[in-house]
Amino acid sequence: MRTNYVLIDFENVQPESLALLRADHFKAFVFVGANQKKVPFDLAAAMQHMGERAEYVKIAGSGPNALDFHIAYYIGQLASSDPDGYFHIISKDAGFDPLVTHLKSKKFLAARFKQLVDIPLIKAANGHSPEERFDLVLNRLQQMKANKPRAVKTLRSTVSAVFQKQLEEEDVSVLVQMLEAKGYVTIKGTKVTYALPQASLGTRKLRKAGAKNSSGGSRSRGVSLCWQDITWPTSLICRKEVSGITFFRKLSADRFVRVRFYVYIGGSSVMP
Repeated sequence: MRTNYVLIDFENVQPESLALLRADHFKAFVFVGANQKKVPFDLAAAMQHMGERAEYVKIAGSGPNALDFHIAYYIGQLASSDPDGYFHIISKDAGFDPLVTHLKSKKFLAARFKQLVDIPLIKAANGHSPEERFDLVLNRLQQMKANKPRAVKTLRSTVSAVFQKQLEEEDVSVLVQMLEAKGYVTIKGTKVTYALPQASLGTRKLRKAGAKNSSGGSRSRGVSLCWQDITWPTSLICRKEVSGITFFRKLSADRFVRVRFYVYIGGSSVMP
């Protein structure tokens, strides 16, 4: 699994604990200012528990951007040794954004967040009801088609992987039991069979270029559809570009899904 490097600007953001980073794919670097003398006990205890996956970096000198330069240096070192890693900068300082943009332009995975709980991998595993988690698991199994796990052990591993292995074992058991209670899976011994419902959202064929829209408006000169697979619950946003003007419409949804659709309608047209 990809390593997620979390670089915390402790001068700017002081998380009370790093318990959210307990999964093995997280590595934490806490950058402490030259004049900072104390850290919270819970944070220190979490750093100790993480062992070699956590490190303090004490800034030797002071200055308006001293800590920022240290973080940039460490990202360069880490990216050189692990170009497939994901680099999360935790800071409220928007001055890091040009660095993030540059890293992305070089095909590195990087982002800045104001707090730990904003990291998408953490959002996926924390703060959601069993029903919301269940919908994510069901959607993942539907996507797997013929490659669905056929043994209880691999099913549990699949469920855990949906949440980047951050769920407790009892939470994984609850989700497997929900699948079984709804009749979507049948477990006999160590074997698993499936009777999954059809996905609530699927690929729909759009009107061919030149077709009339549903409201009877003018004809479109080009219609295309693309989608982005995401890994955390989100509201669906339908983005439409009509005659060079961008519209955003929030779609109501009864359940969380993993696919966000973008519809681009080129040429002269109107909102449906």
